[in-house]
Amino acid sequence: MPLFALHRRIPQRLREKLVHLEARHTKAGKRRSIPLCNHAYKAILRRASFRSEHCPGTPWVFSFADGRRARDIRGAFSKACSDAGIENFHFHDLRHTCAAWLVTAGAPLAEIRDLLGYSTIQMTERYAHLAPENLRTTVARFESRLSHADPNIQQEAI
Repeated sequence: MPLFALHRRIPQRLREKLVHLEARHTKAGKRRSIPLCNHAYKAILRRASFRSEHCPGTPWVFSFADGRRARDIRGAFSKACSDAGIENFHFHDLRHTCAAWLVTAGAPLAEIRDLLGYSTIQMTERYAHLAPENLRTTVARFESRLSHADPNIQQEAI
């Protein structure tokens, strides 16, 4: 089935590129919604296409061709790492990698906390050291406000 035809049958929330997690499915025990990047959205559409073709009666997005629910990805993840020659890497390490990449891209720690489902901002602060230039940008914003407030303030090159 073509993806555009499948798209019409996808629930509205998913078409909005949002995944809704019930509290019982989150580590912090809190209900939340996660926006999907285009790669993740397309991957879920491919899974939906697979399900539509092989096991249309199953309610599971991640299932085997016979409709059984895929409950654990450890084996598949371990094999993928092995095939790629990656050693000593675990599925949960992807969460840390994501947090590190977001920090270095300049994302605010509070947004990283919310996106990755950390229960406190302190959990995300361990990544702050990865982007000291973000602090320089914050100081530059402050200096910009000072110069607007008092035109006599001269900005010096650092």
